[in-house]
Amino acid sequence: ALVALAKYPPLGQRGIAGQGMHTGYRGYGARHATEYAPWANDNVIVCVSIESLEGLDNVEAIAAVPGIDMIAYGHSELSARLGVHLQLDHPTFKAAVRRIAEACTQHGKLARGSAETEAQIEEYWRLGCKVLNLPGNDVSTYLDGLKARAARAHARLKSIVVPTP
Repeated sequence: ALVALAKYPPLGQRGIAGQGMHTGYRGYGARHATEYAPWANDNVIVCVSIESLEGLDNVEAIAAVPGIDMIAYGHSELSARLGVHLQLDHPTFKAAVRRIAEACTQHGKLARGSAETEAQIEEYWRLGCKVLNLPGNDVSTYLDGLKARAARAHARLKSIVVPTP
């Protein structure tokens, strides 16, 4: 059902709207079916998220669905359902991530890993996740940028012998 809503015919049943944000405000008219829809079907990624034990039990069948391009996991939700909430180094959680990645590999899909630390980026890649979230969120990324800018400003001030905190 999700694929049918996200993909254009013949893969799905997505509505065929004219100009809009999804087409870069370009009109395709009669060329929609021959130009835009095939491009969109190849470039719009349908990513589902495994966040329950039922989802994990069915990950192989989910990965087999034509039109699903990537499978992610909700690390907080899934680890909680596995009884190891946010213990992302726990063998039970790692086995779940590996199972998701293996199902994706078997069916030619991408697996998305959600690293919490820099070290986990490498680890999740080795587990089979070929799409990786970087650690942090929008707020932490913003704060990291502000800290880097402040450090550069302090260094410049120090270079002209201005005391800085």
